[in-house]
Amino acid sequence: MAPSNRMKHRLVIFIALLAWHSFGNGVAFPSSVQTINSYYDPLVEFLELGVSYGAKTEWKLYGPDLSGQYGGLNGIGGLDGTSPGLSLFNPTISDIRGDILGYFDSAAGSNTWNSARPTGYGAVPNYRPVALASGGTLAQSSSWRGRWVDVTGYYNIGLRPYDPVSGRWLTYDSAWNGRDPNYYTFCGGDPINGFDPDGRCIEGITSAANFGIGIGQGALQGFTGISTGQPTTTANYNGQLDGRDLSAAISLWMTIDGAANTGTGAGIMAVSGTAEAVTVGGSTPVTGPTFLG
Repeated sequence: MAPSNRMKHRLVIFIALLAWHSFGNGVAFPSSVQTINSYYDPLVEFLELGVSYGAKTEWKLYGPDLSGQYGGLNGIGGLDGTSPGLSLFNPTISDIRGDILGYFDSAAGSNTWNSARPTGYGAVPNYRPVALASGGTLAQSSSWRGRWVDVTGYYNIGLRPYDPVSGRWLTYDSAWNGRDPNYYTFCGGDPINGFDPDGRCIEGITSAANFGIGIGQGALQGFTGISTGQPTTTANYNGQLDGRDLSAAISLWMTIDGAANTGTGAGIMAVSGTAEAVTVGGSTPVTGPTFLG
């Protein structure tokens, strides 16, 4: 797939070499330029499908991400592997948050574990991912949430660059929301229970809230057959599953209880019919009112 104006994102990284001049202090001009081209899915905004740098091109292979659907969180938790060349596929090994812990190197026939130690905001100091195109492969550079880091140490997430050291966006959010009071807050201060996949809105409230909402949605689907939409998070997906199971259990109980009540009613009717048959043809004395004359 060739890059186009809509699918191609060019990130030009200037590698500045700091030096002390013989006649005083100063900063040298950039000595080299590294260009990274990104290839995007034209149907999913900001979903990166591959990168090329130097003479190398690597592709990403996705499955459903943490939202339960393809591209719902722009691939967070859905990166199943990378392809560094023709007929090569390196499956990734990730955790529950979508951090890439390692990958199976199909060329070497063994697992390669990443040295980075991802956290909610980025990585532990001294254990940060290797920069892409500066010594790290796509899988190695994408340790945190499946997103690669460049030589600046920053991440490009959708519309905004992110600094994992300070744990904040580098540009402000033009659309203010209650969980981003200063326009630079990342994930409302809680990157564990929520994530902002494009720099515009936090996806997910909390796991408990999403699970509870999912139970209600699943129960509604189970009772009425009306779809309430695709799950938004993993917790919401699990909640919908439990909600449907709950509706099935309640429906089964109502069926059994209704059958039992039907049986009880039939028994009462049978006893009443027997009693009525005994008294057929007879007379039943009835005491009427007494009139005073």
